[in-house]
Amino acid sequence: MGTVKLCAHEMARMPYLMDATGVAVYSIEELAYYLYENIYLIDDRIMGEKLYNWIEREIQLETLAEKLRSSQGTGNHVYNQVMTILKASRYYSESELTLLSEKIKSISGLQTQERMKCRGDEFLQNENYWAAISEYERILSIRQSSKLKVDFYAKVWNNMAGCYARLFLFEKAAACYENAYQFQKISDYKNLFSVQVFRKHFPCTY
Repeated sequence: MGTVKLCAHEMARMPYLMDATGVAVYSIEELAYYLYENIYLIDDRIMGEKLYNWIEREIQLETLAEKLRSSQGTGNHVYNQVMTILKASRYYSESELTLLSEKIKSISGLQTQERMKCRGDEFLQNENYWAAISEYERILSIRQSSKLKVDFYAKVWNNMAGCYARLFLFEKAAACYENAYQFQKISDYKNLFSVQVFRKHFPCTY
């Protein structure tokens, strides 16, 4: 049986809306839960003055807001700020925070495009297909990295194809599969160039 955790801090009259997912949070505990469960989606588009103002004015945690402002732009500030918020919420145990810290270390070791793909894959898993497509397109707009293997870009195209297929945009899906095949010539991509197989089967490699 699951454990019920109560919000011990001030509840906001106006929620903070996470633009990437459309999720609204009303308390520091809900914010902490969102950050913990969606760590791959967190970047400097979330951690900024808009969030600091909400923390200060709506949930009346002025000291926390000021601490976040003062650390902005220093080192790995995005993930450091995540940990600052989680600790302030007192929502997670030390062991849970340690697990997240290890996960953050693994993320920090990834190249920019790899971190962006993690975010895109998270959107895809949450069925937020347009957000996933936007993230994959951002990856492909960056100059191709020689440190990333061709299968990385094939997977990006493949997963974007899966998004389009789920949105019933089959021509765009087929074009993405063709691009995936140009990077990695495997039959799973080639078989989906023009046929409608993906109406029932949407392969995603993540």
